Amino acid sequence: MAPIPPPALATVSQCDLGRGGGSGGERDAVIRRLCIVGTGLIGGSLARDLRRLGAVGEVVGSSRRAATLERAVELEIIDRVYTDPGRAAAGADLVVVAVPLGATGMVLERVRD
Repeated sequence: MAPIPPPALATVSQCDLGRGGGSGGERDAVIRRLCIVGTGLIGGSLARDLRRLGAVGEVVGSSRRAATLERAVELEIIDRVYTDPGRAAAGADLVVVAVPLGATGMVLERVRD
């Protein structure tokens, strides 16, 4: 019996993520407005890489700590900041919750409202 070949997988860098030869920016981005709740290591890294790939137009960040938000703005990871996750999520095409497990319930309640 012949071995079954592994499925063909594409990495994110191999996919066309809004770079289609255009000028870039929000108009060509797959995600026009991304909200990251929890702009620390995980959320910030995701936002930075999606921006680098041209997959996202605007990134809105939310965090409990002002210092975390300030650093994310300095590094040009996020464009706008809110300490209230509900306000940050308003109008977002995609909301990523990157907070400790114990805080997830509270964050989801705020985003829902």
